[in-house]
Amino acid sequence: MTPTAAILLLVVPAILCAGVLLAAGLLAARGRGEGGAPARPPAWARGAAPVAFAAGRWSADFALHQAHPVWDRDGTMRYLAVALAAGLVGLVHAAVGRARVTVVLRAVLGAAVPAAVLAPLAGERYVAWPVFWVLVPATGVWLVVAGGLLDRAERALARLTAPVALACVAGAAAPGVFLSGYAGGANLLGGLGALAGGAAVAKLGARRGGVELSGGWTVWLAAFAAVVLVTFGYADVPAVWVLPVLALAPLGVGAGLLVKGTAARFAAAVGGVLVVAGAGTVAAGLAAGDDGGGSSGEDGSYYGG
Repeated sequence: MTPTAAILLLVVPAILCAGVLLAAGLLAARGRGEGGAPARPPAWARGAAPVAFAAGRWSADFALHQAHPVWDRDGTMRYLAVALAAGLVGLVHAAVGRARVTVVLRAVLGAAVPAAVLAPLAGERYVAWPVFWVLVPATGVWLVVAGGLLDRAERALARLTAPVALACVAGAAAPGVFLSGYAGGANLLGGLGALAGGAAVAKLGARRGGVELSGGWTVWLAAFAAVVLVTFGYADVPAVWVLPVLALAPLGVGAGLLVKGTAARFAAAVGGVLVVAGAGTVAAGLAAGDDGGGSSGEDGSYYGG
C-alpha cells in the first residue's frame, strides 16, 4: 500500500470523523447552554455522524479502488453505493429520532446490503439462491440487533465504550478477513477502525451528550456487513463458518450491559467484542493453515461479476 493510499484509508476517515463530530458536539452543547441534565442533540447534530461516517467510507474505498462507478457491475466494487445508502438511512432515522422508524430503516438497509453486493453471484457456485435468500433477511435482523445494542450501549455505558469496542472489532476481525482470503477487506476494516477511533476522540473532546452516534453506527455496521458478505461470496474461504463468528463480534458489546460498575461495564463490552472477533480470527488462521495457503489473486480475493 502506498503512503497516499494509507492516508486515504486511515488518516482521512479518522480526522474527518473526529473533526465533524467534535464540531457538531461542541456547537450543540453551546446551543443548549449551561445547567440541567444534558438534552438530546438537535436533529442537525444527530445527522453529523452518518454524514461523516459515509464520507469516510468513500475515502477508504478510493484508497483501494480509485475512481469507479457508484453502482459498479462488480459486487466487490459497490462499497460506495452501500456507504451512500447507509448514510441516507442513518441521516433519516437520526433526524426522525423514533425507535420504531430506526428499526424499520435498519432492517431494510440490512436486507439491501447482501442484495447489492451478492446479486452478481446469486445462483452461482459460491452463492446458491437458497443461501442468498437466507442472507437477505438474516442481515436485516443482524443490523437491527447490533444497532440496537450499540444504541443502548451509548445510553447506558461510559461514553467511550461503543466507539472503542467497534475499533476493537475492526482491529481483531481484520486478520480473520485477511486469512479468509480477502486482503482488500482487511484494509477496509482498518478504515472502519479509524472511523470508530475518530468517534472516540470526538466523544472525549465534546461535552457529555453533545455527540450522538446512532446514525453513524448504522453506516458502520452496513459497511462491516458488506465486507464480510463480499468475503463470503468472492473469496476462496478456507472455512465459511468463520465468517458468521466474525459477524457476531459487534454483538459482544452487549456483555457490558450484563454487569454493574462503570469500569466493569467498559471492560466487559470491550472484552466481549475482542473474545468473539479474536476467536473468529484464530479459527480463520487455523483453517487457512489446514487449507495450505488461501486464495489466489493480488489482493487475496476472487473478483467477479
